[in-house]
Amino acid sequence: MILCVDDEPTNLKFLMEILRADYQVYLAPSGERALAFLETKIPDIVLLDVEMPKMSGYDVIRSMKRTPKWSDNHGIFLTGLWGRDNEQAAFELEAVDYILKPISAGVLKARIKLHVELVSYRKGLEELVALRTEQLNRTQHCVLDMLASVTSYRDQETGGHIKRTTYY
Repeated sequence: MILCVDDEPTNLKFLMEILRADYQVYLAPSGERALAFLETKIPDIVLLDVEMPKMSGYDVIRSMKRTPKWSDNHGIFLTGLWGRDNEQAAFELEAVDYILKPISAGVLKARIKLHVELVSYRKGLEELVALRTEQLNRTQHCVLDMLASVTSYRDQETGGHIKRTTYY
């Protein structure tokens, strides 16, 4: 799922045309509307224009990074602002990419595909780590339970103490 944020309707229409065949695309005509959307759904990627009235793309990404449930979102800036200072500012705000306008459909698709794959890969790794952690916890519990059982054959009080400590 991709959220496109731009105050220019032509740009939003262009992004929708490019991306809708491959992704579920949502549009927001302002930073405020983007943050309101994020209250209801969490997209994989947020494409942001930098220069928007009231709330810039930089302001939107700052808000995203301050909010724990949105902080992992991948923000990509799509902008006409040239210059290393602008790119550096974007990356200091933890944007994952900075694409200059006019946008090439092929370049945009390739970069989004890459970032979607990275998001998917990261989620898979997080799930694997959670699974392995649960398996490790179960293994540790079994080992302690066996230790308590073995000890209780020799001394009932010590075995009981180990079992109580294990549960604690």
